Amino acid sequence: MDNLKLRASWGKLGNDGGDNVGNYEYQSVYGITDYSFGGKQVGGLAMTGLANPALGWETSTTI
Repeated sequence: MDNLKLRASWGKLGNDGGDNVGNYEYQSVYGITDYSFGGKQVGGLAMTGLANPALGWETSTTI
């Protein structure tokens, strides 16, 4: 009984799925557009595409 040892561990690992998720898919997309401001056409940015809300981290838990 002198050499008996109890050990326990827990870990959680995160992964973005490797090549399955493209770069910047978690961000909305913006494009250049013209606005009418004070009777004049001015340049600006407008949202042209929404981010993918279904993206998330793949996780693996080990006990």
